[in-house]
Amino acid sequence: AMTPHPSLAPEDAKEMVKYILSLKK
Repeated sequence: AMTPHPSLAPEDAKEMVKYILSLKK
């Protein structure tokens, strides 16, 4: 599992979630 980056912005987190979910489809 990847550890979240401390300086990760909320919008970046949202994009990361969409990317991960797209991989799981």
